[in-house]
Amino acid sequence: METRANQYLGEAQAVVADARRAPESVVKKRVSQASELLSHVEETGDSEADERVERARELATEILSELD
Repeated sequence: METRANQYLGEAQAVVADARRAPESVVKKRVSQASELLSHVEETGDSEADERVERARELATEILSELD
């Protein structure tokens, strides 16, 4: 996996982990941050990882729409 993509994914994972069991305002902020980080990942160099990134983006969008 590309180094930069791996860094963004690691940061996004840490941000989302921080949102677990948090108040709704914190969840919204953290998921928004993760979504921003994921937006920087174009390709990972691995088709399976690319699919996981796309699913993570979809989940972030779903969560944010439910919180609005």
